[in-house]
Amino acid sequence: MKRLIGGALLGLSFLVAGGVFAKGWTYEYSEGKECRIGADIRIRMTRFDRNAIWPGDWGVNNGPALEYLRVRERVWGCFDLWADTCLNIRLVNRWHRFGSSPNDPNNQAFAYDDGTGANTWNFPDEVIFDQLNLSFQNVLDSNWSVTLGRQDIVFGNGMVWLEGTPFDQGRTIYFDGVLAKYQQEGDTLSLALVRNGYKDNTLVINDRERNLRLGDIWAAAAYWTHEFSSKVNTDLYYFYVDINDEDPGVLPAVEYNHFADENAELHIVGARVFGSPTEQIDYSIEAAQQYGNRMISTSADVTGSMVDARLALKAAEGTSMNPVLSFEYTYLSGDDPTSNREYEGWHPVFAEYPIWREELIPILNNANWTNLKQLRTQLKLDLSEKVTLTGAWAVLRADYGENGFNAPADDGFGQLLSAFLDVKVTDALAVAFEASAFRPGDYWADGHNSEWLRFQAVYSF
Repeated sequence: MKRLIGGALLGLSFLVAGGVFAKGWTYEYSEGKECRIGADIRIRMTRFDRNAIWPGDWGVNNGPALEYLRVRERVWGCFDLWADTCLNIRLVNRWHRFGSSPNDPNNQAFAYDDGTGANTWNFPDEVIFDQLNLSFQNVLDSNWSVTLGRQDIVFGNGMVWLEGTPFDQGRTIYFDGVLAKYQQEGDTLSLALVRNGYKDNTLVINDRERNLRLGDIWAAAAYWTHEFSSKVNTDLYYFYVDINDEDPGVLPAVEYNHFADENAELHIVGARVFGSPTEQIDYSIEAAQQYGNRMISTSADVTGSMVDARLALKAAEGTSMNPVLSFEYTYLSGDDPTSNREYEGWHPVFAEYPIWREELIPILNNANWTNLKQLRTQLKLDLSEKVTLTGAWAVLRADYGENGFNAPADDGFGQLLSAFLDVKVTDALAVAFEASAFRPGDYWADGHNSEWLRFQAVYSF
Protein backbone atom coordinates (compact mmCIF):
# COMPACT_ATOMS: atom_id res chain seq x y z
CA MET A 1 0.00 0.00 0.00
CA LYS A 2 2.85 2.42 0.85
CA ARG A 3 4.40 1.89 -2.60
CA LEU A 4 1.08 2.65 -4.27
CA ILE A 5 0.53 5.80 -2.22
CA GLY A 6 4.10 6.92 -2.91
CA GLY A 7 3.65 6.42 -6.63
CA ALA A 8 0.34 8.28 -6.62
CA LEU A 9 1.78 11.22 -4.63
CA LEU A 10 4.79 11.45 -6.95
CA GLY A 11 2.53 11.53 -9.97
CA LEU A 12 0.21 14.06 -8.35
CA SER A 13 3.10 16.37 -7.48
CA PHE A 14 4.11 16.31 -11.14
CA LEU A 15 0.56 17.18 -12.19
CA VAL A 16 0.27 20.04 -9.69
CA ALA A 17 3.65 21.41 -10.77
CA GLY A 18 2.55 21.25 -14.39
CA GLY A 19 -0.92 22.63 -13.76
CA VAL A 20 0.18 26.20 -14.50
CA PHE A 21 0.44 25.42 -18.21
CA ALA A 22 -2.44 25.85 -20.63
CA LYS A 23 -4.26 22.90 -22.20
CA GLY A 24 -3.37 22.10 -25.82
CA TRP A 25 -1.22 23.86 -28.37
CA THR A 26 -2.01 25.17 -31.85
CA TYR A 27 0.51 25.69 -34.64
CA GLU A 28 -0.12 27.03 -38.15
CA TYR A 29 2.12 24.85 -40.30
CA SER A 30 0.84 26.19 -43.63
CA GLU A 31 -1.30 29.10 -44.72
CA GLY A 32 -4.80 28.44 -43.45
CA LYS A 33 -3.84 25.04 -42.00
CA GLU A 34 -3.29 24.32 -38.34
CA CYS A 35 -2.31 21.39 -36.19
CA ARG A 36 -3.65 21.10 -32.66
CA ILE A 37 -1.84 18.82 -30.24
CA GLY A 38 -2.18 17.99 -26.58
CA ALA A 39 -1.97 15.27 -23.97
CA ASP A 40 -3.47 14.16 -20.70
CA ILE A 41 -2.50 11.95 -17.78
CA ARG A 42 -4.98 10.18 -15.51
CA ILE A 43 -3.89 8.68 -12.19
CA ARG A 44 -6.23 6.38 -10.26
CA MET A 45 -5.56 4.73 -6.93
CA THR A 46 -8.29 2.24 -6.05
CA ARG A 47 -9.02 0.06 -3.02
CA PHE A 48 -11.99 -2.26 -2.48
CA ASP A 49 -12.99 -5.28 -0.41
CA ARG A 50 -12.81 -8.76 -1.87
CA ASN A 51 -16.50 -9.03 -0.96
CA ALA A 52 -17.17 -6.75 -3.95
CA ILE A 53 -16.40 -9.76 -6.15
CA TRP A 54 -17.84 -12.45 -3.86
CA PRO A 55 -20.61 -10.92 -1.68
CA GLY A 56 -22.01 -14.35 -0.79
CA ASP A 57 -20.45 -16.64 1.81
CA TRP A 58 -18.58 -18.88 -0.64
CA GLY A 59 -15.39 -19.21 1.37
CA VAL A 60 -13.29 -17.27 -1.17
CA ASN A 61 -13.61 -13.70 0.09
CA ASN A 62 -10.97 -13.86 2.80
CA GLY A 63 -7.77 -11.89 2.46
CA PRO A 64 -6.56 -8.30 2.21
CA ALA A 65 -8.48 -5.63 0.34
CA LEU A 66 -7.69 -5.36 -3.38
CA GLU A 67 -5.72 -2.26 -4.31
CA TYR A 68 -3.92 -0.92 -7.33
CA LEU A 69 -2.43 2.20 -8.89
CA ARG A 70 -3.48 2.74 -12.50
CA VAL A 71 -1.97 5.40 -14.80
CA ARG A 72 -3.13 6.27 -18.31
CA GLU A 73 -1.20 8.61 -20.66
CA ARG A 74 -2.64 9.93 -23.94
CA VAL A 75 -1.17 12.13 -26.67
CA TRP A 76 -3.40 13.53 -29.41
CA GLY A 77 -3.16 15.60 -32.54
CA CYS A 78 -5.55 17.05 -35.11
CA PHE A 79 -4.09 18.10 -38.45
CA ASP A 80 -5.91 20.16 -41.08
CA LEU A 81 -5.43 18.53 -44.49
CA TRP A 82 -7.68 20.79 -46.54
CA ALA A 83 -10.90 22.74 -46.05
CA ASP A 84 -13.27 20.98 -43.63
CA THR A 85 -11.02 17.90 -43.46
CA CYS A 86 -8.68 16.87 -40.67
CA LEU A 87 -6.71 13.85 -39.50
CA ASN A 88 -7.24 12.88 -35.85
CA ILE A 89 -4.66 10.77 -34.02
CA ARG A 90 -4.55 9.78 -30.36
CA LEU A 91 -2.06 7.36 -28.82
CA VAL A 92 -2.66 5.80 -25.40
CA ASN A 93 -0.66 3.79 -22.90
CA ARG A 94 -1.94 2.53 -19.57
CA TRP A 95 -0.08 0.66 -16.85
CA HIS A 96 -0.85 -0.35 -13.31
CA ARG A 97 0.66 -1.79 -10.16
CA PHE A 98 -1.20 -4.15 -7.84
CA GLY A 99 -0.63 -4.05 -4.10
CA SER A 100 -3.07 -6.92 -3.78
CA SER A 101 -4.63 -8.96 -6.56
CA PRO A 102 -7.83 -11.06 -6.67
CA ASN A 103 -6.15 -14.43 -6.04
CA ASP A 104 -2.89 -13.47 -4.38
CA PRO A 105 -1.68 -10.48 -2.29
CA ASN A 106 1.59 -10.53 -4.27
CA ASN A 107 1.93 -7.70 -6.79
CA GLN A 108 3.29 -10.13 -9.41
CA ALA A 109 0.29 -12.47 -9.43
CA PHE A 110 -0.34 -13.81 -12.94
CA ALA A 111 2.71 -11.90 -14.22
CA TYR A 112 5.54 -13.26 -16.32
CA ASP A 113 9.12 -12.10 -16.76
CA ASP A 114 8.18 -9.97 -19.76
CA GLY A 115 5.59 -8.05 -17.71
CA THR A 116 2.55 -9.66 -19.26
CA GLY A 117 -0.28 -11.17 -17.29
CA ALA A 118 -3.84 -10.52 -16.26
CA ASN A 119 -3.07 -8.33 -13.27
CA THR A 120 0.23 -6.63 -14.09
CA TRP A 121 0.56 -4.06 -16.86
CA ASN A 122 4.15 -2.86 -16.46
CA PHE A 123 5.36 0.46 -17.84
CA PRO A 124 5.74 0.92 -20.73
CA ASP A 125 2.75 -1.20 -21.58
CA GLU A 126 0.97 -1.41 -24.92
CA VAL A 127 0.97 1.83 -26.90
CA ILE A 128 -2.04 1.76 -29.20
CA PHE A 129 -4.05 4.02 -31.47
CA ASP A 130 -7.01 5.12 -29.39
CA GLN A 131 -8.13 7.41 -32.23
CA LEU A 132 -7.11 7.28 -35.89
CA ASN A 133 -9.61 8.79 -38.29
CA LEU A 134 -10.33 11.25 -41.07
CA SER A 135 -13.08 13.76 -40.37
CA PHE A 136 -14.95 15.43 -43.25
CA GLN A 137 -17.29 18.33 -42.48
CA ASN A 138 -19.91 19.84 -44.84
CA VAL A 139 -19.43 17.07 -47.40
CA LEU A 140 -20.05 18.49 -50.90
CA ASP A 141 -21.38 21.69 -49.25
CA SER A 142 -24.17 19.71 -47.60
CA ASN A 143 -25.31 19.15 -44.03
CA TRP A 144 -23.51 15.82 -43.90
CA SER A 145 -20.31 15.10 -41.97
CA VAL A 146 -18.41 11.80 -42.16
CA THR A 147 -15.74 10.29 -39.90
CA LEU A 148 -13.77 7.30 -41.19
CA GLY A 149 -11.62 5.12 -38.93
CA ARG A 150 -11.13 4.55 -35.21
CA GLN A 151 -13.29 6.88 -33.13
CA ASP A 152 -15.48 7.18 -30.04
CA ILE A 153 -19.22 6.84 -30.75
CA VAL A 154 -21.77 7.62 -28.04
CA PHE A 155 -25.54 7.63 -28.53
CA GLY A 156 -27.96 9.24 -26.09
CA ASN A 157 -27.29 8.59 -22.41
CA GLY A 158 -25.01 5.68 -23.27
CA MET A 159 -27.45 3.10 -21.90
CA VAL A 160 -27.16 0.97 -25.05
CA TRP A 161 -24.18 2.23 -27.11
CA LEU A 162 -21.00 3.76 -25.69
CA GLU A 163 -18.29 1.17 -24.90
CA GLY A 164 -16.50 -0.68 -27.70
CA THR A 165 -13.62 -2.22 -25.72
CA PRO A 166 -14.93 -3.20 -22.26
CA PHE A 167 -12.14 -5.58 -21.23
CA ASP A 168 -9.34 -3.00 -21.27
CA GLN A 169 -10.84 -1.55 -18.08
CA GLY A 170 -11.27 2.13 -18.83
CA ARG A 171 -8.32 2.56 -21.19
CA THR A 172 -10.34 3.09 -24.40
CA ILE A 173 -13.94 2.97 -25.68
CA TYR A 174 -13.27 3.17 -29.43
CA PHE A 175 -15.08 1.71 -32.44
CA ASP A 176 -13.54 0.96 -35.86
CA GLY A 177 -15.76 2.04 -38.73
CA VAL A 178 -17.62 4.93 -40.29
CA LEU A 179 -20.00 7.46 -38.76
CA ALA A 180 -22.09 9.72 -41.03
CA LYS A 181 -24.11 12.53 -39.47
CA TYR A 182 -26.75 14.78 -41.03
CA GLN A 183 -27.68 17.94 -39.14
CA GLN A 184 -30.20 20.66 -39.81
CA GLU A 185 -32.27 22.84 -37.54
CA GLY A 186 -34.18 20.55 -35.21
CA ASP A 187 -32.94 17.25 -36.63
CA THR A 188 -29.83 15.07 -36.35
CA LEU A 189 -29.50 11.70 -38.09
CA SER A 190 -26.50 9.48 -37.33
CA LEU A 191 -25.62 6.36 -39.33
CA ALA A 192 -22.80 4.06 -38.24
CA LEU A 193 -21.20 0.85 -39.46
CA VAL A 194 -18.48 -0.63 -37.22
CA ARG A 195 -16.42 -3.75 -36.70
CA ASN A 196 -14.54 -4.36 -33.44
CA GLY A 197 -12.28 -7.39 -33.08
CA TYR A 198 -11.79 -9.14 -29.77
CA LYS A 199 -8.09 -8.28 -30.12
CA ASP A 200 -6.46 -5.14 -31.50
CA ASN A 201 -4.19 -5.73 -34.51
CA THR A 202 -2.98 -2.13 -34.85
CA LEU A 203 -0.66 -1.95 -31.85
CA VAL A 204 2.36 0.34 -32.02
CA ILE A 205 4.58 -0.92 -29.18
CA ASN A 206 4.56 -3.96 -26.84
CA ASP A 207 1.68 -6.10 -28.06
CA ARG A 208 0.32 -7.99 -25.02
CA GLU A 209 -2.31 -10.00 -26.95
CA ARG A 210 -5.07 -8.88 -24.60
CA ASN A 211 -8.74 -9.59 -25.18
CA LEU A 212 -10.78 -6.39 -25.53
CA ARG A 213 -14.21 -8.01 -25.59
CA LEU A 214 -15.93 -11.35 -26.12
CA GLY A 215 -15.89 -12.12 -29.81
CA ASP A 216 -15.62 -10.15 -33.03
CA ILE A 217 -18.55 -7.78 -33.53
CA TRP A 218 -20.17 -6.24 -36.59
CA ALA A 219 -22.74 -3.55 -35.85
CA ALA A 220 -24.86 -1.00 -37.69
CA ALA A 221 -26.74 1.93 -36.17
CA ALA A 222 -29.37 4.48 -37.17
CA TYR A 223 -30.03 7.16 -34.55
CA TRP A 224 -32.41 10.09 -35.16
CA THR A 225 -32.95 13.04 -32.81
CA HIS A 226 -35.77 15.54 -33.37
CA GLU A 227 -36.25 18.71 -31.35
CA PHE A 228 -39.85 19.86 -31.10
CA SER A 229 -38.84 22.48 -28.53
CA SER A 230 -36.62 22.79 -25.47
CA LYS A 231 -39.41 21.04 -23.57
CA VAL A 232 -39.72 17.97 -25.80
CA ASN A 233 -37.03 16.16 -27.79
CA THR A 234 -37.15 12.63 -29.16
CA ASP A 235 -34.59 9.97 -30.02
CA LEU A 236 -35.49 6.99 -32.18
CA TYR A 237 -32.92 4.30 -32.91
CA TYR A 238 -32.24 0.89 -34.40
CA PHE A 239 -29.07 -1.13 -33.84
CA TYR A 240 -28.04 -4.38 -35.50
CA VAL A 241 -25.31 -6.38 -33.73
CA ASP A 242 -23.63 -9.62 -34.82
CA ILE A 243 -21.35 -11.29 -32.23
CA ASN A 244 -19.03 -14.08 -33.39
CA ASP A 245 -17.06 -15.71 -30.57
CA GLU A 246 -15.76 -19.15 -31.45
CA ASP A 247 -12.39 -18.92 -29.71
CA PRO A 248 -12.27 -21.91 -27.32
CA GLY A 249 -10.39 -21.93 -24.08
CA VAL A 250 -10.57 -20.73 -20.48
CA LEU A 251 -11.79 -17.19 -20.00
CA PRO A 252 -9.29 -14.74 -18.49
CA ALA A 253 -10.15 -13.55 -14.99
CA VAL A 254 -11.36 -10.19 -16.28
CA GLU A 255 -14.15 -11.96 -18.17
CA TYR A 256 -15.33 -14.13 -15.30
CA ASN A 257 -18.98 -13.02 -15.36
CA HIS A 258 -19.55 -13.39 -19.12
CA PHE A 259 -20.53 -16.40 -21.17
CA ALA A 260 -17.80 -18.17 -23.11
CA ASP A 261 -18.04 -18.73 -26.84
CA GLU A 262 -21.13 -16.60 -27.33
CA ASN A 263 -22.64 -16.13 -30.77
CA ALA A 264 -25.56 -13.77 -31.17
CA GLU A 265 -27.51 -11.77 -33.71
CA LEU A 266 -29.41 -8.90 -32.10
CA HIS A 267 -31.87 -6.29 -33.33
CA ILE A 268 -32.38 -3.42 -30.87
CA VAL A 269 -35.08 -0.78 -31.22
CA GLY A 270 -35.50 2.06 -28.79
CA ALA A 271 -36.85 5.52 -28.13
CA ARG A 272 -36.12 8.35 -25.72
CA VAL A 273 -38.10 11.46 -24.83
CA PHE A 274 -36.23 14.21 -23.00
CA GLY A 275 -36.22 17.92 -22.39
CA SER A 276 -36.54 20.80 -19.93
CA PRO A 277 -40.12 21.95 -19.24
CA THR A 278 -38.74 24.74 -17.05
CA GLU A 279 -35.31 26.03 -16.08
CA GLN A 280 -35.60 23.98 -12.89
CA ILE A 281 -36.58 20.60 -14.41
CA ASP A 282 -34.81 18.15 -16.73
CA TYR A 283 -36.22 14.75 -17.66
CA SER A 284 -35.40 11.72 -19.81
CA ILE A 285 -37.41 8.55 -20.44
CA GLU A 286 -35.86 5.77 -22.55
CA ALA A 287 -37.05 2.27 -23.46
CA ALA A 288 -35.44 -0.37 -25.67
CA GLN A 289 -36.30 -3.89 -26.81
CA GLN A 290 -34.01 -6.62 -28.13
CA TYR A 291 -34.89 -9.34 -30.64
CA GLY A 292 -32.84 -12.00 -32.34
CA ASN A 293 -31.02 -15.20 -31.48
CA ARG A 294 -28.30 -16.10 -29.00
CA MET A 295 -26.21 -19.27 -29.12
CA ILE A 296 -24.29 -20.21 -25.98
CA SER A 297 -24.74 -23.92 -25.32
CA THR A 298 -28.09 -24.06 -27.14
CA SER A 299 -29.96 -21.64 -29.39
CA ALA A 300 -32.42 -19.25 -27.75
CA ASP A 301 -34.63 -16.41 -28.94
CA VAL A 302 -33.66 -13.04 -27.43
CA THR A 303 -36.40 -10.83 -25.93
CA GLY A 304 -34.51 -8.56 -23.51
CA SER A 305 -35.81 -5.13 -22.51
CA MET A 306 -34.54 -1.97 -20.83
CA VAL A 307 -36.21 1.10 -19.31
CA ASP A 308 -34.40 4.13 -17.90
CA ALA A 309 -36.27 7.17 -16.50
CA ARG A 310 -34.55 10.25 -15.05
CA LEU A 311 -35.79 13.44 -13.39
CA ALA A 312 -33.57 16.30 -12.18
CA LEU A 313 -34.90 19.13 -10.01
CA LYS A 314 -32.69 22.22 -9.94
CA ALA A 315 -32.95 25.09 -7.47
CA ALA A 316 -33.68 28.60 -8.71
CA GLU A 317 -30.73 30.63 -9.94
CA GLY A 318 -28.88 32.23 -7.06
CA THR A 319 -29.72 29.54 -4.52
CA SER A 320 -26.83 28.75 -2.21
CA MET A 321 -24.75 25.75 -3.42
CA ASN A 322 -26.96 25.31 -6.53
CA PRO A 323 -28.51 22.03 -5.31
CA VAL A 324 -29.69 19.50 -7.90
CA LEU A 325 -31.87 16.61 -6.71
CA SER A 326 -32.13 13.71 -9.17
CA PHE A 327 -34.23 10.56 -9.31
CA GLU A 328 -33.71 7.59 -11.62
CA TYR A 329 -35.41 4.27 -12.22
CA THR A 330 -33.69 1.62 -14.36
CA TYR A 331 -35.01 -1.78 -15.39
CA LEU A 332 -32.79 -4.39 -17.06
CA SER A 333 -34.69 -7.62 -17.70
CA GLY A 334 -33.42 -10.96 -16.41
CA ASP A 335 -33.54 -14.42 -17.95
CA ASP A 336 -36.34 -16.67 -16.70
CA PRO A 337 -34.60 -19.98 -15.84
CA THR A 338 -37.82 -21.94 -16.56
CA SER A 339 -37.88 -20.93 -20.23
CA ASN A 340 -35.85 -23.26 -22.42
CA ARG A 341 -35.74 -21.71 -25.89
CA GLU A 342 -35.96 -18.04 -24.89
CA TYR A 343 -33.44 -15.65 -23.37
CA GLU A 344 -35.31 -12.78 -21.70
CA GLY A 345 -32.25 -11.16 -20.12
CA TRP A 346 -31.05 -7.74 -21.26
CA HIS A 347 -27.80 -7.94 -23.25
CA PRO A 348 -25.59 -4.90 -22.45
CA VAL A 349 -23.94 -5.05 -25.92
CA PHE A 350 -22.03 -1.71 -25.98
CA ALA A 351 -22.81 -0.56 -22.42
CA GLU A 352 -20.39 -2.72 -20.42
CA TYR A 353 -18.89 0.09 -18.31
CA PRO A 354 -19.54 1.80 -14.92
CA ILE A 355 -22.69 3.63 -16.04
CA TRP A 356 -23.26 5.31 -12.67
CA ARG A 357 -19.65 6.34 -12.10
CA GLU A 358 -18.85 4.22 -9.06
CA GLU A 359 -17.23 0.89 -9.86
CA LEU A 360 -18.36 -1.28 -6.95
CA ILE A 361 -21.35 -2.89 -8.70
CA PRO A 362 -19.58 -3.04 -12.10
CA ILE A 363 -16.70 -4.88 -10.39
CA LEU A 364 -19.22 -7.31 -8.90
CA ASN A 365 -20.91 -8.13 -12.21
CA ASN A 366 -18.02 -7.13 -14.53
CA ALA A 367 -20.36 -4.51 -16.02
CA ASN A 368 -22.61 -7.26 -17.34
CA TRP A 369 -25.75 -5.17 -16.84
CA THR A 370 -28.72 -7.55 -16.77
CA ASN A 371 -31.32 -8.93 -14.33
CA LEU A 372 -31.38 -5.73 -12.31
CA LYS A 373 -33.81 -3.05 -11.17
CA GLN A 374 -32.54 0.18 -9.68
CA LEU A 375 -34.22 3.07 -7.88
CA ARG A 376 -31.63 5.79 -7.41
CA THR A 377 -31.66 9.26 -5.87
CA GLN A 378 -28.79 11.74 -5.99
CA LEU A 379 -28.04 15.18 -4.54
CA LYS A 380 -25.38 17.44 -6.04
CA LEU A 381 -24.05 20.54 -4.21
CA ASP A 382 -21.56 23.18 -5.35
CA LEU A 383 -19.49 23.86 -2.23
CA SER A 384 -17.58 26.53 -4.15
CA GLU A 385 -16.83 27.48 -7.76
CA LYS A 386 -14.28 24.68 -7.92
CA VAL A 387 -15.59 22.07 -5.48
CA THR A 388 -18.66 19.84 -6.00
CA LEU A 389 -20.05 17.24 -3.61
CA THR A 390 -22.42 14.51 -4.84
CA GLY A 391 -24.18 11.88 -2.76
CA ALA A 392 -26.27 8.97 -4.06
CA TRP A 393 -28.41 6.15 -2.67
CA ALA A 394 -29.59 3.25 -4.81
CA VAL A 395 -31.90 0.35 -4.00
CA LEU A 396 -31.26 -2.69 -6.24
CA ARG A 397 -33.43 -5.73 -6.93
CA ALA A 398 -33.08 -8.77 -9.20
CA ASP A 399 -35.78 -10.53 -11.23
CA TYR A 400 -34.24 -14.00 -11.06
CA GLY A 401 -31.53 -15.93 -9.27
CA GLU A 402 -29.11 -16.16 -12.19
CA ASN A 403 -25.51 -17.37 -12.44
CA GLY A 404 -25.87 -20.23 -9.97
CA PHE A 405 -27.80 -18.33 -7.29
CA ASN A 406 -31.00 -19.83 -5.90
CA ALA A 407 -32.56 -16.51 -4.95
CA PRO A 408 -36.33 -16.17 -5.42
CA ALA A 409 -37.81 -13.91 -8.09
CA ASP A 410 -37.81 -10.14 -7.50
CA ASP A 411 -35.43 -10.45 -4.56
CA GLY A 412 -33.45 -7.70 -2.86
CA PHE A 413 -30.05 -7.43 -4.56
CA GLY A 414 -28.84 -4.79 -2.10
CA GLN A 415 -28.37 -1.09 -1.41
CA LEU A 416 -25.57 1.17 -2.63
CA LEU A 417 -24.41 4.39 -0.96
CA SER A 418 -21.98 6.61 -2.88
CA ALA A 419 -20.20 9.95 -2.43
CA PHE A 420 -18.05 11.93 -4.85
CA LEU A 421 -15.97 15.05 -4.15
CA ASP A 422 -14.76 16.77 -7.35
CA VAL A 423 -12.16 19.54 -7.17
CA LYS A 424 -11.01 21.63 -10.13
CA VAL A 425 -7.56 22.66 -8.90
CA THR A 426 -6.66 24.60 -12.07
CA ASP A 427 -8.01 24.81 -15.61
CA ALA A 428 -5.73 21.90 -16.44
CA LEU A 429 -5.93 19.79 -13.28
CA ALA A 430 -8.97 18.09 -11.73
CA VAL A 431 -9.01 15.65 -8.81
CA ALA A 432 -11.76 13.48 -7.36
CA PHE A 433 -12.30 11.52 -4.15
CA GLU A 434 -14.87 8.76 -4.60
CA ALA A 435 -16.40 6.17 -2.26
CA SER A 436 -19.18 3.56 -2.33
CA ALA A 437 -20.58 1.06 0.16
CA PHE A 438 -22.65 -1.99 -0.85
CA ARG A 439 -25.05 -3.64 1.56
CA PRO A 440 -26.20 -6.97 0.02
CA GLY A 441 -29.81 -8.09 0.25
CA ASP A 442 -31.55 -11.47 0.41
CA TYR A 443 -30.37 -12.30 -3.11
CA TRP A 444 -27.05 -13.30 -1.53
CA ALA A 445 -26.71 -16.23 0.85
CA ASP A 446 -25.16 -14.75 4.01
CA GLY A 447 -24.07 -11.68 2.04
CA HIS A 448 -21.14 -9.54 3.17
CA ASN A 449 -20.81 -5.76 3.07
CA SER A 450 -18.14 -4.23 0.87
CA GLU A 451 -16.60 -0.80 0.34
CA TRP A 452 -14.85 0.85 -2.61
CA LEU A 453 -12.53 3.90 -2.51
CA ARG A 454 -10.80 5.75 -5.33
CA PHE A 455 -8.63 8.80 -5.74
CA GLN A 456 -8.33 10.24 -9.25
CA ALA A 457 -6.32 13.06 -10.78
CA VAL A 458 -6.54 14.15 -14.43
CA TYR A 459 -4.11 16.66 -15.90
CA SER A 460 -4.59 17.96 -19.46
CA PHE A 461 -1.92 19.92 -21.31
